[in-house]
Amino acid sequence: MLERWFFCNLAACKNKHIDSIMWKTGKKLPLVLTGVVLTVLTLASSCNKDMFAEDAYENLVKNANPIDSLDAGHQWNLLQSKVAVVIPNVPGLDDVAQVQVLNGNPYDGSASAEVMGLHTAKAGERTAVAYRFGKSQPQLYAAVVTSAGKYYVKAFTTGDGDVSFDRGNVISQGVFHKPKSQTYTYIYETSFPLPDDFDFNDVVLRLSMETPSDTLLRLKVTLVAVGTLEQMAAAVRLPGVKSDQVKSVTIEEGNEFDDGFTFQRAMLPSEETLMSSRSDEAVIRLFEDAHWSMSPRTEEMGGVRRRYYNTEISSRQGYSAKTSAKMRTYDIVFKDGFKATNLELADMDPFVVHGYNGGMFEVHIHRYKLAEVIWGYTSGDPNAYNDHMAWALLIPDDSFKYPIEGTPLGTYRNGLLAGAYSLYRHSFGEWGRNQYVATDWWLHPNYGYYVD
Repeated sequence: MLERWFFCNLAACKNKHIDSIMWKTGKKLPLVLTGVVLTVLTLASSCNKDMFAEDAYENLVKNANPIDSLDAGHQWNLLQSKVAVVIPNVPGLDDVAQVQVLNGNPYDGSASAEVMGLHTAKAGERTAVAYRFGKSQPQLYAAVVTSAGKYYVKAFTTGDGDVSFDRGNVISQGVFHKPKSQTYTYIYETSFPLPDDFDFNDVVLRLSMETPSDTLLRLKVTLVAVGTLEQMAAAVRLPGVKSDQVKSVTIEEGNEFDDGFTFQRAMLPSEETLMSSRSDEAVIRLFEDAHWSMSPRTEEMGGVRRRYYNTEISSRQGYSAKTSAKMRTYDIVFKDGFKATNLELADMDPFVVHGYNGGMFEVHIHRYKLAEVIWGYTSGDPNAYNDHMAWALLIPDDSFKYPIEGTPLGTYRNGLLAGAYSLYRHSFGEWGRNQYVATDWWLHPNYGYYVD
């Protein structure tokens, strides 16, 4: 396996590198970048040793970046952590089992409510609830929940101090919609380390989790869209959890995402649902092939039927198709001594695997960009690909509107905003230039986004 995408024996690999200038989806590299890529390939050509053409690579990334003045310290993080102190002192109510922090009002049918944090509680006792929510998140709600599941709800903001239920407007009546577990959307540009078209729809996943007991974690994964014609695999790492701390993993639906896949498995080294990372951490195998998982069909000449699934509004025959999202629920049981309740959804590491130039590369959110969970390709160099770019994003939204095929998530070059999220003062491009502004961009799609 090649250690990096630009390592090669020149005589053996030159043509292969030239071919790699083609986008995986059949699109050619923009002409402005072609010379830069050739420079990288020339500088990185060596018959006997690995080389990291850092200057040429950084030049490539700079010219390909959809944002011309990228925030050099960008963490690509849309989450913030808070603690709410809730006093469950509803007048006349002694039956209190739990307090929760929600991102919506469960008595309002116009918006779904998700549980962002919870804690057991007793009537009148101040209870601290830790939670994570999206920057620029709309209205928050605290809830007092009885043992029978009755909800008493009160709106609050992060600057309110203690949330007390003995005064102010407490909502407890109306049509009730039970809150669901918090869900994040993960969007991937599966070309790492090469730049691509930045529509961030190559793979779209949604994840949620709950902990019904101290030893059980229930992880729900939904495969929403596939916006590439290249094979993609996926898995979820449980950071900090050793594989031998897991007792069992079962799939509630009874079969895997890619059930019936009979082709060679090469992207994930095990067919078992529970795998081990290179550092013996627990990894949940999702699928070997995203296309097969969406629609298990083959072409007339053999091979998996590959289409853009759910990334084009008007399907093109032979190129794209619409299909239902696919979901699997993983019940992860831990051995005694490990508490599932210590794990948080925001800490999970769902990643995608793709093949490139004879090797396998992983695409993670920026926080875990160089994790190398299953495959190694940087020779342990912590500065490899230190370009501040993101190839995957965590969006704190269970219905995030990802871009359609060919529309970038957002661009900001030469003073011009464009893309699916390009509304002035609420654009992805402005956030890319300064991670502290336009943090609500993910709430304002205005062009070229997918609609069911």
